[in-house]
Amino acid sequence: MGTGTLTDYTNGQIVEAAHPNAIHAALKGDFVGRDSSGAATPGQNLGTATIPWGTARLTDLILDGSPVEPGLITAQPNRVISGAIRATSDFPDYLRPSGAAASFTVLGATTNLLIDVNGSTATISTDIVKSGLTLAPATNNTCQINDAALTGQDTTRFLGENGTEIVVDNMLSELTSRIGQFVALLNQATNEVFYCRIESATSLRDVRRGFCFDSSGNPVEADVLNNNDTLQLLSLGFIFAEDDGTTIDITYRNPIISGNQPTGPQTGDYWYDLAVKVWKRYSGSSFDQINRTFIGIAALDTSVCSWTRPEYFSKSYSADNTLEVRLDTVDALESVTPDFLVSVDGDQKRFDFGFLRWDASTDFESGVVRTADRDYWLYLTEDGKPIISDKKPYDLQGFLRGWYHPYESWRALAQIYNNSSNEFELVHESDAILNLLWRQNFDKSRVILSNNATVADLDFSAGFFTFDDGTGEAFSPAYTKSLQIVGSWQPGNGGNGLDIGIVAINTWYNCYAIHNPDINDYDVATREFIIGRSDYLFTTTFGSPALPAGYTKKRYIGSIRTGTADILDFLQNDKTFTWDLKIQDVNIAYGTAPIGARTLYPLFTPLGLSCEAIFSAAMFMQSGVTGNTAIVFTNPSQSDQAPTFNNVYSLTMGQQAGGAIQEEVSAQFRNFTDTLSQIGIRSTTPNCAITVSTAGWVDHGLENL
Repeated sequence: MGTGTLTDYTNGQIVEAAHPNAIHAALKGDFVGRDSSGAATPGQNLGTATIPWGTARLTDLILDGSPVEPGLITAQPNRVISGAIRATSDFPDYLRPSGAAASFTVLGATTNLLIDVNGSTATISTDIVKSGLTLAPATNNTCQINDAALTGQDTTRFLGENGTEIVVDNMLSELTSRIGQFVALLNQATNEVFYCRIESATSLRDVRRGFCFDSSGNPVEADVLNNNDTLQLLSLGFIFAEDDGTTIDITYRNPIISGNQPTGPQTGDYWYDLAVKVWKRYSGSSFDQINRTFIGIAALDTSVCSWTRPEYFSKSYSADNTLEVRLDTVDALESVTPDFLVSVDGDQKRFDFGFLRWDASTDFESGVVRTADRDYWLYLTEDGKPIISDKKPYDLQGFLRGWYHPYESWRALAQIYNNSSNEFELVHESDAILNLLWRQNFDKSRVILSNNATVADLDFSAGFFTFDDGTGEAFSPAYTKSLQIVGSWQPGNGGNGLDIGIVAINTWYNCYAIHNPDINDYDVATREFIIGRSDYLFTTTFGSPALPAGYTKKRYIGSIRTGTADILDFLQNDKTFTWDLKIQDVNIAYGTAPIGARTLYPLFTPLGLSCEAIFSAAMFMQSGVTGNTAIVFTNPSQSDQAPTFNNVYSLTMGQQAGGAIQEEVSAQFRNFTDTLSQIGIRSTTPNCAITVSTAGWVDHGLENL
């Protein structure tokens, strides 16, 4: 467009050739903005907020003199642009199952459904009913959950997600014929529908729990699982809409997205060809380009279509998030700083001059009740509102560039735990360092040791441990490690636990939780996905175990002792360890009790660390000796001290006239040992016998584990 001024003319003026020629000149060449006087002026708008331009096709784009790389802003063709949304958020809501017939409806009348098909926008402006759908098989269509540990725990609502597994058995032929494919399953016990991949006849993986919506548009939420729940195969259809705005197609075989043409296709199969970015459909002889795009799924039982889920809208989603959260009170959390940026549902939210706060009294999701001993997540809505919810988010980093609510357009930003006292604890303060994982035995307590039925093996409970260098924490699965197996340390459940050498008799072994931060692993034994790999190790070296390759983080978690062929029986209760039977450590004969200075005697407590020994002591006088005797027990780190009859660590005894032996005197004591497991003993007279038996110890090295 030319840059000359376009002049307004009034009624009665003679029209000359220059007048229309000025308009023609303005239409030629560069197209520029003009002010209200018709003069070429910079900074004018192309369209308005209420009347925007439609598709603009450009070769180059330059902003403020700088060219914009097209690859940074281009969107993939073949996508859902916009449509009907839920009343509670901007989550798509344009598919509705019948619930009474083998049909569903694509909603477009009230709010048009806009789709992109091969780079061109198409509009569905009417409600389209798709009927005559294929029903689920009526026989040979079930499997059962096979996991005795599943007894309806709250955390079973998340099982199968994020690398975890649902173990099944009794899988019948309609399911075994679909091994390797994604299917929809109905839990007959709870009526939950979830989407998953059948990995094998005993395993379901890559699960989306609480995935579908019912005929009223309400989510069918994730529910608990129990051993022997029956899972029924549904008919799963993948829905495609054509660019004519009226044609809807459905395929019951998993579509394929690949740069390579699929092998062994069947007629009607859909393939998104990444090389040319278009959907193709197999005609029976070739894959032909088709002007359709994917818009969602439908699931049917043996009679009706009762569930659907729409595809997400395509927007400029971003992973941007500088928010970190801290615990303010046991009932509220807030942002660490008043200024941060979070992208939610394709929109940048910039906060300044105040702290974002989640408060238990005001911010729970509608219908969610605060419950003790339960996981919750902190969400931010597309409108910038804080929400606390027990709905575990989906990992949608590949599409939405973040973790999002399963059926709302809210981004998850942190994970919290409401403990048994109904107090919030912060589990993960930011999704930048968060994997938001379900853990089969979610337990905020430390790892606990216990004897295994096999006496040379040791059980480690699932639990958390902090790294001894202060750099973080990790979750360890429940493992059994062996001291019997000869050879190098082995990872995982049942493997050799010894760092070096072979097991020795009558020897103290220190137990360590160890962590490899560079391995993301799935543990078959515990059916858990682990961010970083955690395991356990035995070593005779306290403080500096020989760690396996890659395991750079560690934490001491307790000590055990071998006998002649096994691990001596013990019990652990938090930091306190007790022997199953007391063990006599010290037996001082008549005439040999130390006087004038203490003697150090070893107790049956771990070597290498100072711990609080729990022991009982007994004394009695030699026959014919009269008078009183006192003995004192001291920590070797303390100064030596003479026993007195009013010393709290002393045993005292008197002798009857005539020299008869008094009744035995005994008492229970606690005292700290040195790193050689020793305590000091000193008596006022050598003419007494002293025995000491260790009942156990308190390992203060486990505090803040």
